[in-house]
Amino acid sequence: MNTASFAKPLRLVEIPASGRKLHLEASPAEREKIAAQLGIPSVEDLSAEVGVTPMAGDHYRVEAHISGRVTRRCVVTLTPLEEEVSEDVHLVLRPPKPGESRDGGGEANGDRSSDPFDVEVDGAEDTEPYFGDRVDLGALLVEYVALGLDPYPRVAGAEFKEHVEDDTAEASPFAVLERLKQQSN
Repeated sequence: MNTASFAKPLRLVEIPASGRKLHLEASPAEREKIAAQLGIPSVEDLSAEVGVTPMAGDHYRVEAHISGRVTRRCVVTLTPLEEEVSEDVHLVLRPPKPGESRDGGGEANGDRSSDPFDVEVDGAEDTEPYFGDRVDLGALLVEYVALGLDPYPRVAGAEFKEHVEDDTAEASPFAVLERLKQQSN
């Protein structure tokens, strides 16, 4: 995803042992970029309450609640409709595994470790590697917004009517040849 749409870098080494609470809110310019990134007409409002807490082994727990409103298009009528955004994020940031890279190498390409001790931290829903001493919280939050949007938004009462092919069409392209053959005899 394009991290420039809602860039909110956080230096992990500056987080105190007690953790850090942040309020992130997208500006009008950022909301416009996020809408373009998500391929939707507009983002009216987007904010998040985020808590980041250090854990053992250079891991960091991220707990967040994202809220906002976006405008989508109905998949049936293409009529604009508003959709509320309300996503909870439970994520553990971890150092990269050996061989893992930003461009998707390693685990992201299916090279899962066969190590039986390589398990999720505290049963967290998601883990995400961080590279260097910074993480872009904005980019992570936009990913969760994208995942939480209804894949098939519909206005109330919109009904998809199945397309029926014209039954008068020839059964096969060779039917025309068959008819020509019969006419010539």
